[in-house]
Amino acid sequence: MIIKNNISHLIDWIEDNKHYPLRIDEIAQKAGYSKWYLQRAFSEVTGVNLATYCRKRRLSLAVLTVKYTEMPLADIASWFKYDSQQTLTNEFVKYYNVTPRNLRKSSGLNLKNIYPSLQNDIDTDYVNFKLVDSPVKEMYGIEYSYSIAIDQMDKHPVKQRKIIWDEFLSLFERKPEKIYCLTGPVVRNTKGSQVGYRYFLSVHDLDYCELLPRDIKKISMNSGQAYAVFEYKGHYSKLEGFIRNIYNIYLPRENFIRSDGEDIQEFIINGRSTFGDTSGYVEVNYYVPVENSQ
Repeated sequence: MIIKNNISHLIDWIEDNKHYPLRIDEIAQKAGYSKWYLQRAFSEVTGVNLATYCRKRRLSLAVLTVKYTEMPLADIASWFKYDSQQTLTNEFVKYYNVTPRNLRKSSGLNLKNIYPSLQNDIDTDYVNFKLVDSPVKEMYGIEYSYSIAIDQMDKHPVKQRKIIWDEFLSLFERKPEKIYCLTGPVVRNTKGSQVGYRYFLSVHDLDYCELLPRDIKKISMNSGQAYAVFEYKGHYSKLEGFIRNIYNIYLPRENFIRSDGEDIQEFIINGRSTFGDTSGYVEVNYYVPVENSQ
């Protein structure tokens, strides 16, 4: 049990530093074990080779950076501490059979290219999902934005978002039954090592919009887009891990490609004044735009 807990803490540290070319000697020193013992223990606990895990997690984050930012490829190679842009290209071709330039130009993202994180704080058992159209045809609401560091792109920071949720909900005297959110990285809004995210919070009933104190924006949804929808019920602090599992486990297992476009979050409010009840319990339907890679 002790070694399992130590490996879990070590995984947290690796995830916080995965954009660096971590060496086994360095990791072993951090863990307080010999590198031979650590590699064997890591493999026994996780079923994964330690060096492979570090290399592929670093490369997976590089994939997201190439796909969802406009950072020059040479700068991406430098930020991830590759020897050169050519070295980064060689890694992409070796593992994904595509160059960074062609990946950036392509539509969608094959989630098989994202090596799953071992960092997990919720059950990873199979979660049922449905393939559906958008839950609403039109959304009326307010656009927010926030930025996160590139090395946090796969974290889905719920605490940061909850501030926006509660601010939006406070604008309504008559609380809606549901709140919808469109969210995703804004490719043209990358500054240094920060990635800008759009966060569009809305209702689907125009009657509620009369209560909003500022100008609202209307968005019409693409009726031809398929979504995989996952249902979450639990404490809001666990929602981040749930979303991470959608991308790391559930969608890759079903051989999906994530289509271009934004995720939709459907929050079941039921007239409450906050997004969760007094205990922090929330109900969320999470929609991801997808297509099958087969």
